[in-house]
Amino acid sequence: MPPRQSRDPEPLPLNLQEQGASEVIGTILMVAMTVMLAGVLYMWAYSFLDYTEPPPTYGTDQYRTSEGDYIVEIVSASAKKKAQAFHWYLKDESGVTVVHGNLSIIGENETVDALVGGRLGEGDKFVIDPDTLDLSSLDGYTFQIRYNPSGDMVVTVRLFG
Repeated sequence: MPPRQSRDPEPLPLNLQEQGASEVIGTILMVAMTVMLAGVLYMWAYSFLDYTEPPPTYGTDQYRTSEGDYIVEIVSASAKKKAQAFHWYLKDESGVTVVHGNLSIIGENETVDALVGGRLGEGDKFVIDPDTLDLSSLDGYTFQIRYNPSGDMVVTVRLFG
C-alpha cells in the first residue's frame, strides 16, 4: 500500500471565512449574558425576602405642667429615625383612640405638639393639651407612638397628673 500523503485542507472561499464572530468576542458575549442572567435571577429572588429592620427603642419620662399640659419626653433612643416613619395616638381609659396623626405634621396639630426637628430622638418633647379636647384631665389616657415600617408601638405612656 502506498504511503498516504497528508494534504493541507483547501482554504475556504473568502466569503465563508468572514461570516462568524471571532471566538474571543463570542466568549465575551456569553460571559456578559451569563452575568446579566445571574443579576436578574438575584433581583427576582431578593424580591421574595421580607426584611424589615427591628424597631428603635425609646425611653420616656412624663410630667404635668402648672398650666395642666401633659409632657412626654424622650430621654433615651436607640436610633434617630425620620419623623415620617411614625404615627401617634392618644387613647382614652378604655383604649379607644381619641385623636391621632402623623408625627411629621405634629407641629400643626392643636392637641399634641412636639419639638421633633425632623427625627424622633432623645430630647424630643410632646406637649399634650387637654383643653383642646374640652377635657380638664387626661389622667388614665395613653399616649402611643407607632413605628410604621414594623407596625410596633415604640412608645406607650399612661398619662397621670
